[in-house]
Amino acid sequence: MSSEQGPKKPDILEVAEILGISEEDAQEELESGGQHSKFGCLRRKYLQEYKETTFAAYVAAGELEKHLAVLAWQARERKDLIVEQMKKAEGVNQKLQEKDWMEYVRRLQMIELEAERIVLEEMVYV
Repeated sequence: MSSEQGPKKPDILEVAEILGISEEDAQEELESGGQHSKFGCLRRKYLQEYKETTFAAYVAAGELEKHLAVLAWQARERKDLIVEQMKKAEGVNQKLQEKDWMEYVRRLQMIELEAERIVLEEMVYV
């Protein structure tokens, strides 16, 4: 008699260790499964549509939610890092904000979009 179980639950401690975050943050990330993250949603859709074998393997191993949670966390961290680096390189700072607020907002939005494009290309659509 075989007792079939549903997909295994991801290990909170493992995710916390991978990401270097607290167990509480890992639990929150796993509960969302990257679903509350644009990056997690886009990664799921990409795997389903273009990497069907990989998607099926994650599902069969009960690892999809962990994969999406880890990727979503790492993608947000990478985007934040890129934004900070680009702001520094392009002089988008408090001084610009005080001098020309609209220019500051415009340039910041362009940086955010470029950082997101880079993260999608490097981490989500691969």
